[in-house]
Amino acid sequence: MVYLTLIGLGLLVGTCSATIGIGGGIIVVPLLPLLLPVSPAEAIATSLATIFLVTIRNTIGFARMGSLSWHAVLPMGLAAGVTSLTVSSFAARASEIVLKTSFSIMLLGLLAFVTLRGAQVVAEQNLGPKAPRSWMWIWIGGFCGAVSGGTGVGSGVIAGPLIMRLRLIDASRVVPLVNGMMLMNTACGLIGFAMSRPVWSGWHWGPIWWEAALMIFAGAQLVAPFAIRYQHKMSENLRKSVLMVLLVGLSIHSVWETIKVWDL
Repeated sequence: MVYLTLIGLGLLVGTCSATIGIGGGIIVVPLLPLLLPVSPAEAIATSLATIFLVTIRNTIGFARMGSLSWHAVLPMGLAAGVTSLTVSSFAARASEIVLKTSFSIMLLGLLAFVTLRGAQVVAEQNLGPKAPRSWMWIWIGGFCGAVSGGTGVGSGVIAGPLIMRLRLIDASRVVPLVNGMMLMNTACGLIGFAMSRPVWSGWHWGPIWWEAALMIFAGAQLVAPFAIRYQHKMSENLRKSVLMVLLVGLSIHSVWETIKVWDL
């Protein structure tokens, strides 16, 4: 029954990853402890493993379609990988209070960002992309990688809206770009977590629960091909609305869990 629930969770993760550019970490990290007896650090590490598997599939699909903008994917991905590796090494040893508080703050910050930029969407949606400088890709990737390594999100939920806000690339190429970056930063984040506890026991590699990650991944694969094919038909307003619903619900849950940890 637990495996079926994990596969159902994967359906949601795969849809969100391929259509609105998030790796599913904002879903997996708070909900996985409800299904399995995992610690916050294990939930974060397992979330990164799930996103890694999902974004491999998505990135290959986008590459075959010619949707990847490699001039942006490589500098963003490399910068994200370096910071994700560094921060995940510290997160693996952080306390439950620190990890849950950090995750709640991240979700609330994202919710505020998405809400505040809503008034600008209509005014900007018909504007073409700007010509970005190379350092902008590096800065965005580095920042997103740090958040990813510390909270278990793929950072697509940060990078996607930020790139759209700055108009750095055509809107139809944002999701493929973000998936390519997430592939690189989650891989490096997993290395950081695995090195923190180099003990392998069956499907448990340090704090990483690979059997759970594989079940979620299996669910994601059932929907990803269809979501990838039709993601470019979604308007920015629709992407924003779906993201808002997810952020509001998950923020309420995460804040409540954080309050319980602090015993307020």
